[in-house]
Amino acid sequence: MSRWVRKAVWMGHTALGICDRNTMGATLAFQKACDKAGIRPVIGYTCTLAHEGEKVEVKIYCQSQRGLRNLLRIQKAVMVDAVDATVPLPELLRRGEGNVLVFGKLSPFWMEKNLPAVKALRETFDNVFYQVDLSEYKAERLDAEVLKATAHFFHTFYDERNDSFLVEPVLIADCYYPDRDDARTKTVLNKIATGAAHAQSDDQYFKDIDEHYAAVCALFDGERWNTDALFERMCRHTVEIAEGAEARYQTERNYMPRYDMTAEEQQRYGDRYAMFRQLLEDGFRRLVPRERAEEYRTRLEKEVYILESTDNIDYMLCSTTR
Repeated sequence: MSRWVRKAVWMGHTALGICDRNTMGATLAFQKACDKAGIRPVIGYTCTLAHEGEKVEVKIYCQSQRGLRNLLRIQKAVMVDAVDATVPLPELLRRGEGNVLVFGKLSPFWMEKNLPAVKALRETFDNVFYQVDLSEYKAERLDAEVLKATAHFFHTFYDERNDSFLVEPVLIADCYYPDRDDARTKTVLNKIATGAAHAQSDDQYFKDIDEHYAAVCALFDGERWNTDALFERMCRHTVEIAEGAEARYQTERNYMPRYDMTAEEQQRYGDRYAMFRQLLEDGFRRLVPRERAEEYRTRLEKEVYILESTDNIDYMLCSTTR
């Protein structure tokens, strides 16, 4: 994590985003690393939207605390409620407030077929964009899919008369390793996770702005498009997402539950800490063999010290007594 942050600082960035697929497990460590370096963390989540038998990739970036709570609910819908690790459209529509949604780079054909769904998402989320990512793959088939989808978006969703898009494009390139030389890391991790290497590329590293600009200039027709203006437009939306990202985990507060004692428990034990200690002692006397009492007593005191010093007594009581 720190390597990504160090490179972002070295490149002069004031914000850095994370948007792992189907997990937010690294987001707290990411926030702490960004805070330490003095840059803004942008918390995101990549998942699959399922609608009427079809699926499309979306990215969701938090903007507010309300958005972060909604995003955690979306993650639950994907990883707990769904049997196929997808989120249905109605659930996504309920969780749009405080978040920005970005349709994946292969989504334009889906978007064209599902314009009412796109409109509903635009009305629910703080904003909706289309991801422009021109990174190259090792397989020509994958490159062709991306280029075909990108071309379809710019020809279908752009209103030349009004210089407007039905869904605005945003420059967000998928990065899986900090530097080009690290490309093998993604291949190895994919093989460990699934036994196969998916979508291999040496081009999905953390690039600077000049590298992104060169990719756009190489692929857009200068006669139809003002390439500089288009590139600035896509970058501006990237900055808008970053500057609007106020969501963060509140690490200065303790969110552990508080155990509410019954009147009988208060009369018997006095307070929660005395109750915790007495329950441990009762269990110790009942379960630990006499010949191993000293050994287990030492281990117990170490565990109790950790629980008390981390303020987890209430959590343990809630977990074991009700």
